[in-house]
Amino acid sequence: MQEDPTHPSEPYRFSASSVTVRCGGAVHITNRSTTVHTFSPSHGGFRDTGTVPPSAMRTVYFFFRGSYGFMCHFHPWMRGTVHVV
Repeated sequence: MQEDPTHPSEPYRFSASSVTVRCGGAVHITNRSTTVHTFSPSHGGFRDTGTVPPSAMRTVYFFFRGSYGFMCHFHPWMRGTVHVV
């Protein structure tokens, strides 16, 4: 997660909006912005990280193949997809 000065009306974004991991693999989330965020499932499928403070890191493991949408609850335009293969 990071700040994006090129979009002042939507200043935050995930650095990768699409990620592919192997089944049993992990996605590591690091908050590089100056405000709190979440890494939350759009429609279930994995456990919400809860609030991720600035400079903090969280890890989410994926044990089932499929595609999982994610978002930030505080900034709903921050969205993406994890593909588990």
